[in-house]
Amino acid sequence: MTDPPILSLDIETYGASRHNNNWMRLPSQKYFHPRKSEYWQCVDRNDLVITCAVTLMEKDTRDSSGQWTKQAISELVPGETIFFDMSKGIDNEVLCNWIKYADTIIGSNIQFDISYLRRFRNEYKFLLDGRHTYIDTTIAAYLWNELSSSRSLKKLGPLLGQFSYDESLASDHRFNHPNDHRLKRYNCQDTHNTVLVLAELAKRMPTNTHKFTPFCINHYSQAINSVITMSDSGIPFSSLRLEKMREEMDAQIKSSREQAKDIDLRLGGKGSHISKTKFFDEAITEIQEAGNEDILDLLDKTEKNKQVSHSKRNRIILMQYLPQHSRLYQGLELFGKFQDAQKLLSTYLYPLLLHKRNDPTNLNASLIPLMIKGQEKYTRFFKATELTGEVDELQSKSSPFAETLNRCSDRTPQSLTNRFIDSRVEEVADCNAFPSWFITPSKVKNDSGSQGGTIQGRITCKDPHAQTFPSSIKECICSRFKDGKIIGLDLSQIELRVAALLSGEQSMIRSYQDKRDLHADRARTLWSNYDTQPDTQKQRRQVGKMMNFADLFLASANTMREQVYAQSGGDINLPLDMYQQVVRTRPEVRPQLNKWQKQLLIEAKVNGVIELPFIGQSRQFSNIAAERSEIVNFPVQTTASNLMMQIQGAMTRNLKAKSKKRKEPLIFLQVFDAVYVDTPPQCDDIVVSSFQEAMDSVMQPSGYWGMLCKYHNQELLPLEFDVETSN
Repeated sequence: MTDPPILSLDIETYGASRHNNNWMRLPSQKYFHPRKSEYWQCVDRNDLVITCAVTLMEKDTRDSSGQWTKQAISELVPGETIFFDMSKGIDNEVLCNWIKYADTIIGSNIQFDISYLRRFRNEYKFLLDGRHTYIDTTIAAYLWNELSSSRSLKKLGPLLGQFSYDESLASDHRFNHPNDHRLKRYNCQDTHNTVLVLAELAKRMPTNTHKFTPFCINHYSQAINSVITMSDSGIPFSSLRLEKMREEMDAQIKSSREQAKDIDLRLGGKGSHISKTKFFDEAITEIQEAGNEDILDLLDKTEKNKQVSHSKRNRIILMQYLPQHSRLYQGLELFGKFQDAQKLLSTYLYPLLLHKRNDPTNLNASLIPLMIKGQEKYTRFFKATELTGEVDELQSKSSPFAETLNRCSDRTPQSLTNRFIDSRVEEVADCNAFPSWFITPSKVKNDSGSQGGTIQGRITCKDPHAQTFPSSIKECICSRFKDGKIIGLDLSQIELRVAALLSGEQSMIRSYQDKRDLHADRARTLWSNYDTQPDTQKQRRQVGKMMNFADLFLASANTMREQVYAQSGGDINLPLDMYQQVVRTRPEVRPQLNKWQKQLLIEAKVNGVIELPFIGQSRQFSNIAAERSEIVNFPVQTTASNLMMQIQGAMTRNLKAKSKKRKEPLIFLQVFDAVYVDTPPQCDDIVVSSFQEAMDSVMQPSGYWGMLCKYHNQELLPLEFDVETSN
């Protein structure tokens, strides 16, 4: 009898032990991405993973189809556990053979283990290439109860009545050496307990649900592989472009402050808060005197003092009511430039180029130089004059970062004298950002407290928040390949298509089937002369676009007006009553959509929860009046995200198959309805064709989109995508 090809796998990284096998001191683990561990904590690649354990299964519980089901997972029983000392060649050879033999790998936050193994040795990178089915207890716990914060083994064990750890093991204890018998026992307990937790979660999964169906399990397995692929790739940047932008933002802040002084407005520095408050009060008074007495009701207030906040939203609202050439309008415009530049610096540029603002020890979002072929170590790309003071501060005895810096000779101020900066060019990336990716709203390895994912079920990333990069930061992304390109592939109007399918809204479905412009169609419902006024069509279409999305999420007239004004840069400032007309006529313009939204609200009120078909994500609601937008939003955004993940998973496989004899294009970022690929020269065709084939596959009867169309009794709604290329 052969062993079932199913492994429960868990690694222990350098953070679990104070020393490696040669008694060299190891730092406490501060970063949870292998590249950050190597660069910022100077951990040798051979020390990234110190031990590993795998637990085999007593039997393969799958039926003759070979598919994983809720029933099959609930019947899993842990068998023999094997421990591996990762400093020994023979142990790695045996582990590689087990991984090669297996078709399923079970884990708790398995993307962490796989990412570190793939970086630890190249053998694991080739073996863990996405061919396995990954089943993760943190995802199972999310599907079981999306509100529960208990996702780690330490919390799930007692909660499910399965096991509890010894007190010494349950805390964040560091062992003295990889050969410590307690570390071995801890590592082996994790793999055994992972199986117990997974089986119990499957037993407790709700009945009559799509949670943990074969399709659901495969979907999340693909998602894990896609996230690992992006995590490995990193986001390629030109540090020169970022540094130039930083200089431009510094200049914009200085210029705004100087110009604001001429109109009695202080931006930044002592007395600036009082000055801005006075300026806002003047603007409010002038608007009220002009007949808009209810302006205060539209403005956000501070939580503590209930005063009008100096937020971007409030600034935009006030500017809509002021004459463009007035002193108050010009002051708010300058404040906006000042505010935008400050946000760009503090939220993106400073963390990418240096460290988190006001925290020089937090380098989670900081860029890491690309390794040059032939070099054994990374080379710094920061200018010595920029960082010498920072490093001096970090090397002080009081700094928690001092030990790491003092251990690494190539991180000292003397060696920061740049050997690399003069060779940088804007056209080729010289550094990478390595964000942390989250598939569900869950905690990362060992309850470190870092959270991710969205309540809408979409994958997210942080450190840096790459999915919210403004266009100016995106312009600093460039290919790491000489003469390469960045190709963006964007599903066209996917949220609107999803809403059309789920609701059966015929006006939207007809527009897509007839390849009409949906935004222009919506604008025509407000302007009957749309087609006879070509000079205004561009602006009116932009309003139509906002109307379409406002229809999806039940946005108010005030919200539409603010967003159209902001997105047009102040060029479109229509009266409020036009947007009020949009809200009033929604039931007539989008009757099926409106009816479906009302049914969702009733379902949420009666059942307290909404669950999606095939993958089974659910979300509970308690305050229907306050959560109306969220209730109608959840099925649309989550389904759109699921579709994108299905396409990305298939595209990843396609690229690998098509790149066997050339450099492989690297998917490095997903922004909800788009993926971005770092593309070597002469590979544009395989990137676009890989996406096209992936999109075609989900439209098949057995694909996610095809299944949804059948489920909702609709003909196949066509999908389209746009291609954007930059150097």
